[in-house]
Amino acid sequence: MNTILKVSLLSTILMVFQLSLANTASAAWHLDNEGSSLSFVSIKNGTLVESHTFGSLTGSVKNDGAAEIQIDLTSTNTGIPIRDERMSAMLFETTLYPKATIKAKIDLKSILALENGRYLSVNLDAKLILHGVELPIELNLQVMRVSSGSFLVQSKKPVVINASSFGLEKGVEALRVIAGLSTITLGVPVSFSLIFHN
Repeated sequence: MNTILKVSLLSTILMVFQLSLANTASAAWHLDNEGSSLSFVSIKNGTLVESHTFGSLTGSVKNDGAAEIQIDLTSTNTGIPIRDERMSAMLFETTLYPKATIKAKIDLKSILALENGRYLSVNLDAKLILHGVELPIELNLQVMRVSSGSFLVQSKKPVVINASSFGLEKGVEALRVIAGLSTITLGVPVSFSLIFHN
């Protein structure tokens, strides 16, 4: 085998190996926005409790278990358009911080080993990036294998996000003043139900 042929063969082998590594790390599972939901609760004047949602979620889980969910903060849905606009502009400051991101590493093999209809309870350390601040959060999840091509991830209990931890307290105060409220609680319970397809 001449030198040129050897180099060519080696280059081909290296290319195949690199493609194999790329495929291994590629996103194998994608979030179904239509079938998924994420909601948060606001508590005003001590007793007024309202539930709100975000309409646009994207995300993926790679073959190596790296998971990322992005929440479009401009898609806030409180049922009142002017309030949606105020939350977007005054609270989340979406011109500067349009998205919130959750990152985690999951044991994908354990999930895919489940039979259809079976589930796992998972305590997961994750990171939340919101309003330019990145902090650890703990997620208590129930993960169910729905079919050969999909699985469902649900919060077993709400994740309580403290607005002040992410520098959102000034925005909360601005909303309180403009709405004429006596208080808005800074602790915000968040729940979700996410479905992924491959």
